[in-house]
Amino acid sequence: MRLPLFFLLLLLCGCQPQHPVVVNGSGQAIAFVGRWFPTPGNCRTTIAQGNSLSIRVHGAGALDLRAFTPTAAEHDAVIAVRVDQGIFRRFKIPLSNKPVTIRVATFRRTDHLVQVVAAGIYESAPVWKSGSGISICGAVIDRGTFYPVHLSGKRVLFVGDSITAGIYVLKRPEDKGSLPDNAAAEQGYAFLTAQRLNMQAIFAAYGYAGLLVPGNGGVPDAQHFVVAYRNSLPIQSDHADLIVINLGTNDNRLLIRDNIIQEKQRFIRAYIDLIHSLHTMNPGSQIVILRPFTVNSTLSNTLPMISQLSGVTLIETSNWHISTVDQVHPDSHGSEMVADLLSLRLRQMVKQ
Repeated sequence: MRLPLFFLLLLLCGCQPQHPVVVNGSGQAIAFVGRWFPTPGNCRTTIAQGNSLSIRVHGAGALDLRAFTPTAAEHDAVIAVRVDQGIFRRFKIPLSNKPVTIRVATFRRTDHLVQVVAAGIYESAPVWKSGSGISICGAVIDRGTFYPVHLSGKRVLFVGDSITAGIYVLKRPEDKGSLPDNAAAEQGYAFLTAQRLNMQAIFAAYGYAGLLVPGNGGVPDAQHFVVAYRNSLPIQSDHADLIVINLGTNDNRLLIRDNIIQEKQRFIRAYIDLIHSLHTMNPGSQIVILRPFTVNSTLSNTLPMISQLSGVTLIETSNWHISTVDQVHPDSHGSEMVADLLSLRLRQMVKQ
């Protein structure tokens, strides 16, 4: 019996026919970092920009993600993808009611680590109630093997508003507002700071939110959003080693219409309650509070007193003079500057 030439060549080279390899979003092949919660179809979803995932592959030629932006989110979300710590490339995740396959990387070498960041989510959609953000349901490689990802480094939780989430880092159109295309969590100061410190970044940051005021998209005030993934889905712990809080910018709008002394007292109580909640959720963690970068008001002037709490450190930022897109939100250059200054201050704390 004579074998066909094709099979003889396979035997001689020790090759095997290659088939696609598929993993779902609930398996160990995808390492989710940050606030991702399980959703139907073996998917995981985040409504907070900056949270990420990592995938390690061997011998693959291409990587596809099975992902979608739930239709309640109203606009295509954006992810940023990089291979082996390279340059981020951005991809839109289409609005859909089921996973869509998206080619996010092609490879030439053998082993690769792929990082995917939730870069832009439409903040004005009903994200809190609907849980509609970015849903990752699996990954596919054309050949080769998925390997478990063993992430190193301590964990840092960033609690904040649009400034921390990386909204408007790229631009702020006057007529279109905060669309996912204008956001870039991967270029925001918080993500860059974690990168400089070699820490895993966890994000609980939402546009327009504060200690006393709710955010866009139905997001509640910080005292309530830090303890939940979304509406009616509590979180027990982020297992954070370090927590960085940057809040107060949006609370200043209360001073325009309300009693200043009363609001100042409410702000102090709310900040103290938030710190206690975070310490309870993350025992032994160090907490850093930042003075808002571009706002110096009666409320932010209470921060030195709040920082007297045990385990809390205040970092003054009033002399940083960062560049912004609108006098409030750091642009990409301003974000790099904040990351340089902040990581310098945090590095010693992380070593302790």
